[in-house]
Amino acid sequence: MRIIFFIFFAALRLSIFGQNQDILKFVHYNLLYFGATSTTCNGSSNSLSAKKENLATIMEYLKPDIFTVNEIGPGEFLFDEILSGALNTNGEKKYKAANPAINSNLGNMLFYNGNKLKLLAQEEIRNELLSDGTFRGPNIVRLVDVYTLYYRDSVALQREDTTKLHVLVVHLKAGNTTWNKQDRYEAAKAIMKFVELKKTKRDNWFLAGDFNIQSSKEEAYQTLTLNEMQGISFVDPMGSPGNWNNNNLYSNLHTQSTRSSNTNGGCFSGGGLDDRFDFILVGNEVMKGDFGVKYIAQSYRSVGNNGALFNQSIDVSSNNSVPTDVKNALYKLSDHLPVQADFTVQKAKLDLKQVPQKAPSVLVSNPVHFVLNIRMDGKQLESKVLLYNYLGQLTKRFVIPAKEKFFQINVSDCPKGLYTMHIRSGQTLQSKKIMMLHQR
Repeated sequence: MRIIFFIFFAALRLSIFGQNQDILKFVHYNLLYFGATSTTCNGSSNSLSAKKENLATIMEYLKPDIFTVNEIGPGEFLFDEILSGALNTNGEKKYKAANPAINSNLGNMLFYNGNKLKLLAQEEIRNELLSDGTFRGPNIVRLVDVYTLYYRDSVALQREDTTKLHVLVVHLKAGNTTWNKQDRYEAAKAIMKFVELKKTKRDNWFLAGDFNIQSSKEEAYQTLTLNEMQGISFVDPMGSPGNWNNNNLYSNLHTQSTRSSNTNGGCFSGGGLDDRFDFILVGNEVMKGDFGVKYIAQSYRSVGNNGALFNQSIDVSSNNSVPTDVKNALYKLSDHLPVQADFTVQKAKLDLKQVPQKAPSVLVSNPVHFVLNIRMDGKQLESKVLLYNYLGQLTKRFVIPAKEKFFQINVSDCPKGLYTMHIRSGQTLQSKKIMMLHQR
């Protein structure tokens, strides 16, 4: 069966690449107190060095392009522990991390394949977002992190028409009391209000995280997936509504717990696989492939779950859904399993009728003191210039007229710091790094 599965997806990949498409592998994982401590999880029961080693084994197997996580402890060094110790191993340098933002003792984070993607913006959802950009009311229990990525397609970049992906990472309140469910519902409402105000016609939306819910009937899940607000809702790629908790009818979807009895002194949950807490939901537009990104049917899986482990530990000998070393690493690292979904991304087509153009030579004053001086040498068309700050946020745009050899513009409205300048002339695109100092 595994051989047939491999042949099927190998053929699928050949078909996809032949159609000017790429594949993005999306993985979400609750890392269980990665670098954080509690009364039961500490350096002995939940060793950081061991977790990093096990995560490296899992990442080498999965090779995600987008990797979102829950439960990273406080301390920016932990992001680098994952980057250098689990992702960029064996001389690899392609993986990048979003900007550090510790919202709690157990935070979220996004890592991505820098060869395919680039971080454009990063935000937080604290409560209900208003149309003026402010938030109303008390904070939700756990903040939601929002990351905007774009696909690095050179042709699309020249046209300023890149494929964007908005990724929301959540860790909803745990527990089964009425108050716990209300906390999750308040977070879901805040998420949908944010999406309503931010959504534009050409957006691809993803919502990943540990939802801590037991049934599709819970208000939080209903709000996310059945919301009719301007046609906005998220879709569960598995399409399996029901009561997932302790129900063997949904054993293939369960993500917790990886262990049946040995809980390392209570650090890990026990009882075996019987809960579906971890999800990757996608917007309707992604299911249909409206804006360049499309879900690959039947690619969603609970990694390490062979579908026949109800109330069992995942390390049983009969579980051959992943290689043995990966199975053991999943067992040791967390009491959750990662979830994976794959997507195609459509590449822009180069217009072969256009004659290739030679990029003009661009010289810029550097560092910049209030005024940016630009010199354009060679045959020069009208050039569009975009300035991005170190966070990847667009801060200024302007146009250099055709045949303008020397150009000056006041940039005193741009804060001090490192910037990337993109200069598009016809079908050519160049980038320059500049430093704003604003000193006489």
